Amino acid sequence: MAEQMSIACGTALDMDTVNEVQSTLMDALGQGKTLVLDLSEVSSFDTAGLQLLCVVAGAAKTRGVDLQFHRPQGSLTTAVQVLDLEKYLGNWPTGQDEMSETA
Repeated sequence: MAEQMSIACGTALDMDTVNEVQSTLMDALGQGKTLVLDLSEVSSFDTAGLQLLCVVAGAAKTRGVDLQFHRPQGSLTTAVQVLDLEKYLGNWPTGQDEMSETA
């Protein structure tokens, strides 16, 4: 089983936070471990945050790194589904068991 690295994405994924979060995530991808993005606290996001998730998913695929999304809030999952981003994100959780109970 591959080693895992879990990274909490904080409470906001928006244009004010994406540069810092992107830097952290890209550094983590370079370690070659399974990367688990903890989205359970993300309650605020915008298109920059959604784009960041797509960019990180693409970079993970290119590098052969397993990327997992952990417990996204209901509003984030709704946005991903409405915008049909699952095809870019790959391993986006679809079951209620993976979504935050606070959604």
